[in-house]
Amino acid sequence: MPTVLDLDALGPLAEHVSFEVRESLARAMWLCGDARAAGLLLKLTRDENEHVRGTAAHVFGEFRLAGGPMDGVIERLWEMADTDPTDARFDALASLVDLGDAEAKARVEPELTAAH
Repeated sequence: MPTVLDLDALGPLAEHVSFEVRESLARAMWLCGDARAAGLLLKLTRDENEHVRGTAAHVFGEFRLAGGPMDGVIERLWEMADTDPTDARFDALASLVDLGDAEAKARVEPELTAAH
C-alpha cells in the first residue's frame, strides 16, 4: 500500500550536492505510488553518480509493487542496461528481471549459470 510522501518537499533533494542524499531519495520513492515519484526516479536514473543511478533503477521493481506508474520505465531501464558504463547497468537488468521482462531474464540467465 503506497505511503503518502510530500513530493513537493522531497523533489528538490534530487539536486542536492550529496550523492548520499540523492540515493536516499531514490530509496524512499518505492514507498510512493504517485506518478510524480516515477518522474523523479527516472530523473535519478540519469544522475551523474553511478550509485544514485543504480539505486533508482533497482527501486523500480519495488515501485511497481507499490502501485506506481511505469510509463517510460522499461525503455529507460533497457537504455541503462545497454549503455551505462558502470555497475548501474546490472541494477537496471535486475529490475527488468524483477518486472518480468523475458528478454532481460534470457540475457542474464547464461551469466548466472556460468558464475556457478
